Amino acid sequence: MCSLHAHVNLNDATPAGDFTSKRKTNMARPPKYMLNPLGVASLEAAPDWGSLYDDPTRPLLLDIGCAKGQWLRQLAAENIVRLEKDGRPFNYCGVELYEPLVLAANEQAKALGHRNLHYLAGNAVPSLRALQLLNLQTVCIQFPDPWSAKKRDRRVVTPEFVKSMAEVLAPGGQVYVCSDVKPLADDMHATMMASEMFSVTEELSCEVIHVRDDPTALDEQDCFSSPTYVSVAEGEDKEPAWLPNRPFILGTERDLVCEQKWRRIWRVLYTRLPLGDLHDKSVDGWWWWITNP
Repeated sequence: MCSLHAHVNLNDATPAGDFTSKRKTNMARPPKYMLNPLGVASLEAAPDWGSLYDDPTRPLLLDIGCAKGQWLRQLAAENIVRLEKDGRPFNYCGVELYEPLVLAANEQAKALGHRNLHYLAGNAVPSLRALQLLNLQTVCIQFPDPWSAKKRDRRVVTPEFVKSMAEVLAPGGQVYVCSDVKPLADDMHATMMASEMFSVTEELSCEVIHVRDDPTALDEQDCFSSPTYVSVAEGEDKEPAWLPNRPFILGTERDLVCEQKWRRIWRVLYTRLPLGDLHDKSVDGWWWWITNP
């Protein structure tokens, strides 16, 4: 549900509220406060993936902080775009802190007959390895909650989580992150690059296939129109290589809100470094982390 709180000032030291004390009943209305991930149980055991997906060996896209799961439902429907890796379509998994949203999302997926989609409730940051994700190709972290620097341990992209992603991603796997809060986008990029486990890229490792022949027939999800373009002003730092548009064509609810308001979005795509490159890193790098969990 991170996409709903980008208005928060990163320099604001006022403690964020915990809306777990007041149970949310209207799933269509955005929550008023950010949910503290440290107060949410981690995902300690892997589900039976074979019972959840028709083919659990398909490449997998994992969306961290999927909120109501609408973006994943649109991808899983494969009626606007279809993601493929080496000619094989994807499975999709969303992880969200707030359990009522997950229960509602799974009910919708079941009603729609999507056997390539499932949602999990809990905190995946400390327990990503425990999920035993099969053939994980892509991790998406879109508009995460902008916790202040004083509450850095509540952020999604931490050195520990970057390490976990590198461990579970398949060779050539990718991580896509975006935010409309520039300091948070910069911090996520610095954390990713400091790990020496990922490199910046501008190309998806999967293929995004346009399913609809007439893109002008799309409704409010006008994913083929000109998405937000992040222009670099003269004298502004041109690193990293901010993506000019949505890499998966489809946009989240926050994407659409930002684009309608001409609000800038900073997007970066990373590829996990090959094992050969990682083995050459220093003792403080990836290989030491992997062999010394």
